[in-house]
Amino acid sequence: MSTGSEVISTIVKKWREHPPSSYCLKVDNFKQLEKFTTSSDDKYESRLFSSGGYNWKLIVYPKGNKRDNGKGFISMYVEIDSKSFISEPQCEVFAELIFFVYNKKENKYFTIQDVEVKRFNALKTMWGLR
Repeated sequence: MSTGSEVISTIVKKWREHPPSSYCLKVDNFKQLEKFTTSSDDKYESRLFSSGGYNWKLIVYPKGNKRDNGKGFISMYVEIDSKSFISEPQCEVFAELIFFVYNKKENKYFTIQDVEVKRFNALKTMWGLR
Protein backbone atom coordinates (compact mmCIF):
# COMPACT_ATOMS: atom_id res chain seq x y z
CA MET A 1 0.00 0.00 0.00
CA SER A 2 1.54 3.29 -1.08
CA THR A 3 1.11 6.34 1.12
CA GLY A 4 2.69 8.75 -1.34
CA SER A 5 5.28 9.80 1.21
CA GLU A 6 9.01 10.09 0.92
CA VAL A 7 10.96 8.61 3.83
CA ILE A 8 14.08 10.61 4.59
CA SER A 9 14.85 9.32 8.07
CA THR A 10 13.31 6.85 10.46
CA ILE A 11 11.91 7.89 13.83
CA VAL A 12 12.47 11.08 15.79
CA LYS A 13 11.66 11.06 19.51
CA LYS A 14 12.09 14.11 21.69
CA TRP A 15 10.69 16.10 24.59
CA ARG A 16 9.74 19.74 24.35
CA GLU A 17 8.94 22.42 26.91
CA HIS A 18 6.23 24.27 24.99
CA PRO A 19 3.02 22.91 23.49
CA PRO A 20 2.70 23.00 19.71
CA SER A 21 0.68 25.78 18.17
CA SER A 22 -0.61 26.36 14.70
CA TYR A 23 -1.99 28.87 12.24
CA CYS A 24 -4.45 28.04 9.48
CA LEU A 25 -4.86 29.94 6.23
CA LYS A 26 -7.91 28.73 4.33
CA VAL A 27 -7.86 29.36 0.59
CA ASP A 28 -11.02 28.27 -1.19
CA ASN A 29 -9.61 28.95 -4.63
CA PHE A 30 -5.89 29.02 -5.36
CA LYS A 31 -6.35 31.62 -8.11
CA GLN A 32 -8.00 33.79 -5.46
CA LEU A 33 -4.77 33.75 -3.43
CA GLU A 34 -2.80 34.93 -6.47
CA LYS A 35 -5.11 37.97 -6.70
CA PHE A 36 -4.10 39.02 -3.18
CA THR A 37 -0.36 38.92 -3.80
CA THR A 38 1.67 42.09 -3.91
CA SER A 39 2.57 42.91 -7.48
CA SER A 40 6.22 43.68 -6.69
CA ASP A 41 7.20 40.14 -5.67
CA ASP A 42 4.10 37.94 -6.07
CA LYS A 43 3.78 37.08 -2.39
CA TYR A 44 0.86 36.92 0.01
CA GLU A 45 1.39 37.95 3.64
CA SER A 46 -1.08 36.90 6.34
CA ARG A 47 -2.14 39.10 9.20
CA LEU A 48 -0.03 38.79 12.35
CA PHE A 49 -0.85 35.80 14.53
CA SER A 50 0.46 34.79 17.93
CA SER A 51 2.32 31.56 18.62
CA GLY A 52 4.68 30.70 21.45
CA GLY A 53 4.47 34.20 22.87
CA TYR A 54 5.63 35.87 19.63
CA ASN A 55 3.87 37.44 16.66
CA TRP A 56 4.36 35.88 13.24
CA LYS A 57 3.23 36.13 9.61
CA LEU A 58 2.73 33.36 7.09
CA ILE A 59 4.17 34.31 3.70
CA VAL A 60 3.12 32.40 0.59
CA TYR A 61 4.49 32.72 -2.92
CA PRO A 62 1.81 30.93 -5.01
CA LYS A 63 4.11 30.82 -8.04
CA GLY A 64 7.26 30.20 -6.01
CA ASN A 65 9.90 32.52 -4.63
CA LYS A 66 12.15 33.13 -7.61
CA ARG A 67 14.88 34.57 -5.36
CA ASP A 68 15.04 31.25 -3.49
CA ASN A 69 14.99 28.96 -6.56
CA GLY A 70 11.32 28.22 -5.94
CA LYS A 71 9.97 29.07 -9.38
CA GLY A 72 7.31 26.54 -10.32
CA PHE A 73 6.65 25.53 -6.70
CA ILE A 74 4.57 26.97 -3.89
CA SER A 75 6.97 28.63 -1.46
CA MET A 76 5.88 29.04 2.18
CA TYR A 77 7.67 30.93 4.91
CA VAL A 78 7.11 31.99 8.49
CA GLU A 79 8.39 35.40 9.55
CA ILE A 80 8.70 36.51 13.15
CA ASP A 81 7.70 40.09 13.89
CA SER A 82 10.95 42.05 14.06
CA LYS A 83 9.59 43.98 17.06
CA SER A 84 10.33 40.83 19.07
CA PHE A 85 14.01 41.77 19.03
CA ILE A 86 13.83 45.52 19.79
CA SER A 87 14.30 45.21 23.55
CA GLU A 88 16.68 42.23 23.28
CA PRO A 89 18.62 42.34 19.98
CA GLN A 90 20.67 39.27 20.95
CA CYS A 91 17.54 37.20 21.62
CA GLU A 92 16.97 34.02 19.60
CA VAL A 93 13.73 32.12 19.05
CA PHE A 94 13.84 28.46 18.04
CA ALA A 95 10.97 26.90 16.09
CA GLU A 96 10.13 23.67 14.33
CA LEU A 97 8.32 24.28 11.06
CA ILE A 98 5.73 21.89 9.67
CA PHE A 99 3.56 22.91 6.74
CA PHE A 100 0.32 21.14 5.81
CA VAL A 101 -1.39 21.79 2.48
CA TYR A 102 -4.86 20.32 2.09
CA ASN A 103 -5.87 19.17 -1.39
CA LYS A 104 -9.66 19.34 -1.41
CA LYS A 105 -10.02 17.34 -4.65
CA GLU A 106 -7.99 14.43 -3.27
CA ASN A 107 -9.14 14.88 0.35
CA LYS A 108 -5.50 14.56 1.46
CA TYR A 109 -2.86 16.65 3.18
CA PHE A 110 0.61 17.21 1.79
CA THR A 111 2.97 17.61 4.74
CA ILE A 112 6.49 18.96 4.65
CA GLN A 113 8.76 19.43 7.66
CA ASP A 114 12.34 20.54 7.94
CA VAL A 115 14.23 18.28 10.34
CA GLU A 116 16.33 21.22 11.53
CA VAL A 117 15.02 23.48 14.26
CA LYS A 118 15.05 27.02 12.86
CA ARG A 119 16.76 29.84 14.71
CA PHE A 120 15.06 33.23 14.34
CA ASN A 121 16.91 36.37 15.40
CA ALA A 122 17.25 40.06 14.51
CA LEU A 123 19.34 39.17 11.43
CA LYS A 124 17.30 36.15 10.29
CA THR A 125 13.57 36.77 10.77
CA MET A 126 12.22 34.46 8.07
CA TRP A 127 12.51 30.73 7.34
CA GLY A 128 10.56 28.53 5.01
CA LEU A 129 10.33 25.84 2.40
CA ARG A 130 9.79 25.76 -1.32
